[in-house]
Amino acid sequence: NPLGWTVRTLADGTAVLTMPSWATYSVTWDWKAFLDSTVTALAGAPRLVVDLRENEGGSDVGDALLSYLARAPLSFPTGARYVRYRTLPDRLRPHADTWDRSFDDWNADIAADQTGELLRMTRWDDGGTEKTIRPDSIRYDGRVAVLVGPVNSSATYGFAQDVQRSGLARLVGQTTGGNQRGINGGAFYFFRLPGSGIEVDIPLIGYYPPGLDLTGVPDAGIEPDVAIPVNADDLATGRDRTLDAAVVALSE
Repeated sequence: NPLGWTVRTLADGTAVLTMPSWATYSVTWDWKAFLDSTVTALAGAPRLVVDLRENEGGSDVGDALLSYLARAPLSFPTGARYVRYRTLPDRLRPHADTWDRSFDDWNADIAADQTGELLRMTRWDDGGTEKTIRPDSIRYDGRVAVLVGPVNSSATYGFAQDVQRSGLARLVGQTTGGNQRGINGGAFYFFRLPGSGIEVDIPLIGYYPPGLDLTGVPDAGIEPDVAIPVNADDLATGRDRTLDAAVVALSE
């Protein structure tokens, strides 16, 4: 498949689903059908490890994963969206590549209220402060661990937070990227330097706690339930202590 998702089974029967990317917007592949068939095939596996350590993010694939585990609807608080500009200057448009040219003009998507330089968005906003994930008709009833680390900074960061809030799986690995006080994503401009070809990606939307209330919010990513520090000897020998620890945690 174009996203490099793989499934393998360890000697003890633990299934490992490795997902290096959730950038589904760039492919026409039916990723949901792949997950449906994978979860159906794993019905007899007692343990499942979802490896997201190399996955920066992309689409909200994590919502689908949680729907296979949920026994009742899950509700999670959602952050408010803000931008810092209304219209992209004409002189920059030829150099700013993106997948949706409506990002050039946010005027129809800006709420009346604003906080300093932050303009609150109404686009994609249903007016609520929560999102709901409903159980899928396909279920996985085994024990689940999710491998996380500092690369998880966008959709995978949000998924790690939702996993921890739901208690449906255990996070194993290192502290995620992202920040509980706010992250960005959802819309980007891509600037490519004409000489070197180096690409600079500029995020356009910031996501912050509702009401921009940062009281008591940690200035950090998501801490795993089972912390496994990176070890130079393990890197040299190729030992995957994070995966080993996840298997042990699920077997306890």
